[in-house]
Amino acid sequence: MHRSRRCLCSTSPALQARNFSNQLAFSALPRPPTQPLSTPNFYSYDQLLETCLQRCRQAKAHHQFDETPHRVSPISTAGKIVHGYGIKLGVSSEGRLGNAILDLYTKCGDVDSAEKAFDWLESRDVSAWNSILLLYSKKAASFSVVRCFGLLWNEGVRPNEFTFAIALSACARLANVDCGRQVHSNLLKMGMESNCFSQGALIDMYAKSNQMAEARRVFDAALGKDTVSWTSLIAGYVQSGLPGEATKVFEEMQRSVMEPDQVALITVMNAYLSLGKLEDASKLFFQLSNPNVVAWNVIMSGHAKRGYEVEAVDFFRNMRSSGVKSTRSTLGSILSAIGNLAAVDFGLLVHGEAIKQGLYTNVYVGSSLISMYGKCAKPAAARKVFDDLEVQNLVLWNAMLGGYAQNGYAYEVLELFFNMNSYGFHPDEFTFTSILSACACLEFLEVGRQLHSVIIKNKLAPNLFVGNALVDMYAKSGNLHDARQQFELVKNKDNVSWNAIIVGYVQEENEVEAFNLFRRMNALDYIIPDEFSLASILSACAKVRGLDQGKQVHCLSMKTGLETGLYAGSSLIDMICSI
Repeated sequence: MHRSRRCLCSTSPALQARNFSNQLAFSALPRPPTQPLSTPNFYSYDQLLETCLQRCRQAKAHHQFDETPHRVSPISTAGKIVHGYGIKLGVSSEGRLGNAILDLYTKCGDVDSAEKAFDWLESRDVSAWNSILLLYSKKAASFSVVRCFGLLWNEGVRPNEFTFAIALSACARLANVDCGRQVHSNLLKMGMESNCFSQGALIDMYAKSNQMAEARRVFDAALGKDTVSWTSLIAGYVQSGLPGEATKVFEEMQRSVMEPDQVALITVMNAYLSLGKLEDASKLFFQLSNPNVVAWNVIMSGHAKRGYEVEAVDFFRNMRSSGVKSTRSTLGSILSAIGNLAAVDFGLLVHGEAIKQGLYTNVYVGSSLISMYGKCAKPAAARKVFDDLEVQNLVLWNAMLGGYAQNGYAYEVLELFFNMNSYGFHPDEFTFTSILSACACLEFLEVGRQLHSVIIKNKLAPNLFVGNALVDMYAKSGNLHDARQQFELVKNKDNVSWNAIIVGYVQEENEVEAFNLFRRMNALDYIIPDEFSLASILSACAKVRGLDQGKQVHCLSMKTGLETGLYAGSSLIDMICSI
C-alpha cells in the first residue's frame, strides 16, 4: 500500500502514451532488460533514461517541441515505456531512478507526467523540487511556482540558491513584490543572501516590480557582483523609465573589474536609444563581435522610432548580409521605417522575406505590412494582406482602417467599420481616430457627429487621440465653433491639438484668432512649436502681410532649428514673396 502523498496534480489519471509506432523515438533505445523482472539492473534503466534524455535535448535543439504544448512528444513516450519497466519492478519511485524519470518528463515539457512522477516519489529532495519548479517556470505557470515553493517550505525541505532564483523569477513575472519580499525573508533566514545567484535574482525581482530603491539596496549590499547583478540593475532602470540612471550604472560597471557581456551591452543600448543618444548606442553595437538578432532589433527599432529610417534600413541590410535570420520584431520595425520612407519597392522585398520565413500570417507582421502599404499609398495591396490573414483581431482592423483613412478613402473606411461591427469587434480609441479622419469633410460631417455621440457613450471623449481627431474633423469641415469647443475640452493638449485648431482658423481666414492661439501655445513651457505649427502661422502671416509677426516666427524657427525644414522653409519663402 502506498503512503499518502500531497499531490501536485489535480487532474484524473495520467495521459496514456500516444504514437507508440513512432520509430524516431525508439530507434536509439537499448533493448529491454532480458533478466527476470525480480532482479532489476539499475545500470540498464539509468542507461535507458539517459538515452531518452539525450534524444530530448536533441529534439529541443532542433525546436521539435516548439508550439506543440498539447502534444506528448515521442521522446516522452519512449520515457514512459522505460518508466513502465520501473513500475513493474516496483522501483520507479525510488531514489536516483525516480528523480531521473522526473527529470526526463520535465526536460520534455510533459507537465501531466512530471506531476504524477513527482507525486509518487518515495522521498523528494531539493533536486526533485527544483525540477518541478523549473518546469512550471518554463511553462510561465508562475502561480504554480509560488504554490509549489510554499509546499516545499512547509515540508521542511532546505531550498538552495536555484530554488530561490526560480521562486523570485515567478514573483517578478507576477509583479507581486509582497510575495517576493517573503521569499527574500526566507532567503535571509537560510543565510544565502551573499550568494551571487540569489543576489541577481533578488535585484531582478525588485527591478521588475518597479522597486528600484530596494533593487539598488540589494545591489549595493552585494559582496561579489557578477554580470547578472549589473545587468539586472541596468535593465530595471530602463524598464522603469530611468535610462539616465541605467547609463550611470553602466559607467560604474566599466570602472569595475567586471566585463559587460552581450546582454548587458544590449540593455545599455536600449538606455542610450531612449535618451536619443543614437551615436553612443551605435558605438556599443559595433563593440559586439557577433551581434545576435536581439541586438540587431534594438539598434534597428531605436533608429526607426527616432526618425532615422534610412539608417534603420541600412542596419537591416547589414543584418541580412551577416546571415542573421529575421524575427517578427525585425520585420515589424523595418516595415514601419519603410512605410515612413514610402519605399514600396523595398517593402515588397521585405514582404517576400516574410512569406519565405513563414511569418506572413503572424498578426504583428500582418498589421505592419498593412500599415506599410497604407503609408505607401497602396491601399489595394494593404487590403489583399488583410483579406489573406485567417486570424484577425482589432489591431488588424485598425491598421486597415488607418490605411484607407490616410489615402482619403472615406467610403471604404465607413464600410469597413460597419463590417467590423458585424464581426463582433468593438472599436477603441484608434478605431475612432481613423473613422473621424475620414469624416473630416462636409459630406460626412453628420456621420462624424453621430460617431461623436457614440464616443461620449463609450467614455472615450477624454482620450487625447480621440479628442484631437474630433478637433481636426470639425476644423477641417469648417465648423470652428464645435472645433473650438472640443479643443477646450481636451485636458492635456499636445502639438497635434494646437496644430489642428490653428490650421482650422487659418483655413477659414480668421488669422487674428490663429495668432492669439499661437501666442497662447508659445507661452506654455511644456509645448514647443513644431514644423507644422510654424508652417501654419507663417501661412497666416502671408495672408495678412504681417511682416513683424513673420519676423518673430522666423526667429522662433531659427531657435528651434526648424528653419530648413520642408514645411516651415517653404512657408517662410511664401510669406516673404507675398509681402
